[in-house]
This record gives sequence, structure tokens and C-alpha cells, in this order.
Amino acid sequence: MTPGARRKKEGATPPAPTADRPTPALLRDGGWRVVVLWCSFLALGYLVSTLHATGRVEAARERLHVATTESIYAGEAAAPAADAHRVEAGLYIDRVHGLDVLDAEWFVDAFVWFRWEGDGPEDVGDVHVVDGELLSSELVEELHEGDTHQVTHRISARITKPFDGALLPLDRHVLDLRLEHPRVGADELVFVPDLEGSALSGRVHVPGFAVTDSEVRADLHAYRSSRGDPRLRPDEEVVHSQLVARLTLERAHLGLYVKMFLGLFAAVAIALVAFLVEPTGLGPRFQLGVGAFFAAVAHTAIVARRIPLDDEFGLSETITGAALTTILLSVLTSALSVSIYTRHSQAVARRLDRWALAVMLTGFVTLNVAIGWAATA
Repeated sequence: MTPGARRKKEGATPPAPTADRPTPALLRDGGWRVVVLWCSFLALGYLVSTLHATGRVEAARERLHVATTESIYAGEAAAPAADAHRVEAGLYIDRVHGLDVLDAEWFVDAFVWFRWEGDGPEDVGDVHVVDGELLSSELVEELHEGDTHQVTHRISARITKPFDGALLPLDRHVLDLRLEHPRVGADELVFVPDLEGSALSGRVHVPGFAVTDSEVRADLHAYRSSRGDPRLRPDEEVVHSQLVARLTLERAHLGLYVKMFLGLFAAVAIALVAFLVEPTGLGPRFQLGVGAFFAAVAHTAIVARRIPLDDEFGLSETITGAALTTILLSVLTSALSVSIYTRHSQAVARRLDRWALAVMLTGFVTLNVAIGWAATA
């Protein structure tokens, strides 16, 4: 066969069904049966996926809400002694920087002061950073006026915090700076928060986040061990008074969301464009779908680098999985459409393309809008 004849044969219009190739029952009466069955399968899949995904997102939001509203330390800690020194303590958060979700850490610069009457415990300003490291501490001011005493320190600290990446990139986080005296327990020293003097600097800016709430309070921290103290029973808890500054962060806008998934959404759009191509053969339709699938896989590998190592299937994984599944379903639909077009009915194939495009586009957009709404509501 000559090249010209081969090209002519490949571009030829497929033959209509004949008596030797009877039309299947699903393709009779305009092919509405196969169209309805396949599109119903697609719609049901998107509906179930949307409900399941929004449920997981709402559960993650509820988990964060509990972490934000409940006491930092669950359980019952022993009450401080009645004769313990009451020391008024306050915090001024001057700077928050270096927040890294992947490395599970953040840095803070702050002023902390302690004010007491009479004889206070030894080295009141000598504080320990819980779940972190005190990088520096500088005595800024020391006042002694009669029975009133106050010391003010400027501190820099690195805090370790396992961030919850379930809602990334629409995530919310709670940052706690917790200070306690390393040697003096709650039987001798109790912090009383200076609510009027404590504040958050207007210069505090965390890239990508907005500080939606801040508070300073005092808590009791119970160590579930005597820490080897021979004066205590082995199972007796050591309780410390703790000064806590808490910041609540939320994503300020959708910038990171768009940056992370723009390429993925483009891959899905390219895959769906295949339904606008005449299904005359496997080549044109499959090239778009397979190319979009590999582009989505490569994009997924890039996005995975921004997500903390976690066993939970979060918002990012849900969007990525929905995109890959949509592209795969577009390829399967194309295979079905090409088979119908070349063997049975061109009209049914075109009808299947139009309805499948409408269902898949609507389902994918609805799923993303629903989980985005659930994450930010």
C-alpha cells in the first residue's frame, strides 16, 4: 500500500453499523442508555468523593478548634500552694519569624517582665522555654522601689511544633510561647498574667498568614514524674507555673492555594479538552489525556515537597487525587467514545462526549469549591 493510500485509509470516515455489526441494546434509541449510565456513574463518584472529602476537612477543622479552645494541658494538675509567691508577668511579642511547617519550628523575639512585692523567689527572671530553646536573654531593666521589684528581659527563642498539615494550603495554626522557671515549682512560685501590659507588636508579620487572635495567660504544667527528686515519691508529679503567649494564625488569602494547584488545574483542563476533539481514533484523544496525566504526576511530586510527612490524607492529597482521577476517567471515557464512534454510532459518541464533559467539569469544580469552603468556613 502506498503512503497516499495509507493516509487516505486512516482518514476515512468509519462505516455505519450494518447487519453484520448489529447495534447493542444500550446504543439504541439514540444511545441515551449508555450516556445516562456512564454519566450517572461519574456523577455518583464525584458526589461520594465530595461528601467524604468535606467530612475529613471538617474533622480536621474541629481538631484544630479543640486545640485552640481547650486548656494547653489536659488533666488535673495540683493546685499551687497558698503561700506561693505571686509574680505578675507579662509578654510583649516583638517579632515572629522563621516559621517552617516542614521543619516544625518557628522563632520569636519578645520582652518579658516579672513584678512582685516583698521577697520573691531566687532568680525570678531565669526562665526556661518549654518545647523550645532559649537562644538569648538580655536584662533590659531592673527596678527596686521599696517592696516593689521588677525585672525586664528581651529574649529570643526557637520553638519546636509539629504542624498539622491536614488543611494545607488553607491551614490554620496555633503558636504557643511557654515560659516557666526551671527550678522553682508552683509550690513556691505562681505567675499571674499582666493582661493590661501584655501586647502584640504591630510589626509582627508572618508571610502568608494573618494573626487572627492573641492572648497571654498562666497555666499549670505537671510533669508526670518526680524527676528523680529524693524528697518526692517516684510517682509524684512536679508542677510548675507557666506563662503562656498564644497566637492563632490563618491564611490571609488564597495565594498559596493558587500557586500550588494552578498547574494541576491546567492539566485537568487539558484532559477535558479532549472531549472537544472528534473521536476518530485513539491517537488525538489519548495524547491529551496521557500527557495531562504525566504532567499532573510531576506536579504532584513538586507539591509533596511542601507537605509535612504525615500518614493523614489531607486537603492537598484530596485535591491531587481528585485531579488524577478526573484525568484517568477522561481517558477511559475517551476510549469508550472512540469505540462507539468507530464501531457503532458517531452521534452517540458525540452525545457521550458532551455529557461526560459537563458532568466531569461540574463534579471537579464542585468538589474543589466544597472542600475549600469547608476548610475556610
